[in-house]
Amino acid sequence: MGNFSYKTIEDLHKDVKKYNLDLAFTDEISLLFQPIQLPIRNGAHGIPNRLAIHPMEGFDATETGDPTQLTHDRYMRFGKSGAGIVWFEATAVVPEGRSNPHQLMISDQNIAKFKGLIKTFDEGRSQLLDQNDTSVKVHFQNPLKILQLTHSGRYSKPGSERYPLRAKLNSELDTAMHIPPESGEVVTDEYLDNLQENYFDVIGLANEAGFDGVDIKSCHGYLVSELLGAYTRSSSLYGGELIEQRGKFLLDIVKRANKEFSDLIITLRINLFDVLAQPNGFTTKKLDENGTPVAFDLEDLHVILDQLYTHGVRLVSFSAGNPYFHPYLSRPFVQNAFNGPDSPEHPLFSYARIIGLLREVHRYHPQLITIGTAYSWFRQYGPNFAAGEIARNSFDIAGFGRMAFAYPQFPVDLFKNGIIDSRQVCIACSKCSELMRIGSVTGCVIRNNTYSKIYKEAYTEFQSKKKKE
Repeated sequence: MGNFSYKTIEDLHKDVKKYNLDLAFTDEISLLFQPIQLPIRNGAHGIPNRLAIHPMEGFDATETGDPTQLTHDRYMRFGKSGAGIVWFEATAVVPEGRSNPHQLMISDQNIAKFKGLIKTFDEGRSQLLDQNDTSVKVHFQNPLKILQLTHSGRYSKPGSERYPLRAKLNSELDTAMHIPPESGEVVTDEYLDNLQENYFDVIGLANEAGFDGVDIKSCHGYLVSELLGAYTRSSSLYGGELIEQRGKFLLDIVKRANKEFSDLIITLRINLFDVLAQPNGFTTKKLDENGTPVAFDLEDLHVILDQLYTHGVRLVSFSAGNPYFHPYLSRPFVQNAFNGPDSPEHPLFSYARIIGLLREVHRYHPQLITIGTAYSWFRQYGPNFAAGEIARNSFDIAGFGRMAFAYPQFPVDLFKNGIIDSRQVCIACSKCSELMRIGSVTGCVIRNNTYSKIYKEAYTEFQSKKKKE
């Protein structure tokens, strides 16, 4: 279903028309290099172009959450990429909220090392500017550096074993992840009250480290995301029928952060829809027989976005679904991880669903600068489809995730050559996801020799363990 055999963009568009999908593409990619002004309290922050790198986790931190050489190497590459926004990967706010014992985590003890990571990124960008002419400098200088802050909630694995810290009970997701329902716990309101203080402490550290902004991660089924769909969380300030309760945790953090950190951009990545229908998910109304969302109610999302805007949020990045459950909905693939089940729909349908909802959100909230997603499957044609949808005002900035793992310099190559190299693009093979699932450091197995070697060793060890079980 996900095979990519398109020789030209016209061949790809034939399938768009065959499936009667409302998708736009253009050869006029110059608009991707138009700057955009992000309003902030004391004026505006310029974003030099319309390309963003999404938060891509390497899971290569030390046990105390410090960046390692692999982390620095990745952000040196991202610095050299030229992207107008680089969204630094998910960084835990508390030890028990890590999804992997080698996930980044910022603390008083390692803030100097995060300052060093920013220095590495800035050095990469300086090298890019020094090695190119003035036109490159105009379109690639002063990128935004956003740090994604997370609590993994249901998917917490701070050590060798999972310890799910659920916002609510959900047997379907526990079954899908092979998690015994009696393991872990449903977090209390007291826990969430204390967790807010942890968020504020870490936001202060991010500010001190030199990030331009922080993202209160609210997507993919992690804790804040799950709270937004916590209809069944009873007798709680942070759950129930009303969106004012389900969104309270997120909004409380945003309101206070915008008051206390006047020079910091407060933003978020949020799901357009969840993989489960209400009352077990956010905005999704109905699923088909394959478990694919087919009907949506965005009213709660509109309410949340209006309230976020009232409290100072001007930039929002959108995603969808849950990488652990029906991953095709948010990151269309050619091959599923570990030869898992094929997507029940052509990836163009998955992309069109996201774009259609993004278009509706942007129409209702034109005051927000929005970031679109899901382009890596398009390979060398991704920029054309991104530019086509920006031109029709579906969103403002195009975000790329897996492509940045595979081909971090694609923004500069696109600017210089008008196209990106088909021999370097992400092929949506899910090998990076396989590395993550087996507990290894993560990167592009196909385009980066470092991770090719790591994959061979890690996969061999993984298979050996499976045989012994």
